Amino acid sequence: MEEFDTYIFDFDGTLVDSEYSLFHVFQVGFAEIGRTCTREQSAHYMHQSLLQTIEEAKIPEADQQRFLEAIITSLNAPETNRLIVPFEETKEVMEALLKRGKKLAIASNNVVPHIRDVLDVHGLTSLFQAFAGSDRVKHTKPAPDLVELICEDLHVPCDQRVVYVGDSLQDVATGLAAHASAILVDRENTMPEFVGTKISSLRDLLI
Repeated sequence: MEEFDTYIFDFDGTLVDSEYSLFHVFQVGFAEIGRTCTREQSAHYMHQSLLQTIEEAKIPEADQQRFLEAIITSLNAPETNRLIVPFEETKEVMEALLKRGKKLAIASNNVVPHIRDVLDVHGLTSLFQAFAGSDRVKHTKPAPDLVELICEDLHVPCDQRVVYVGDSLQDVATGLAAHASAILVDRENTMPEFVGTKISSLRDLLI
């Protein structure tokens, strides 16, 4: 596989398996406003910002603040962080890329403090040189802002030597919108129609 100078990773679903923990978080948030959330809905919402979720779920303005507060409180709870685990190859691959002299960063619709908290639990924070989340940009994915901000932080141009690695088509669109390269992580081959660069494990980045 082609090597790049800078690897920017999505967080949830790419570096860490957070599907179960976020299902719990969304259940808490929707219960606060008298609604329910299915596992399928949670799996969809986890790939977008909370503002996008509010708009898509048509949450009334009168309920939005309570929804956000419940989500954020649950998201930052220690018991939530303990439910999030890195994929088995995450540390191995990040360390191997660093040994090759690559720059590593995370760009996510999640928020940076939460990302750092989770990485701290697993001793992974020091593997990454920059972090960008929805708390640092005006426009979240699929806008290019997150990837562009990382490039600014790392003082590298947004070009084909930068790659954004994520587990959704929105991630691919984000990387391409920033004029970077993009790789889709499709562990279960749920997107067989995708015609771009696709891998089934982060280990494929080392081949």
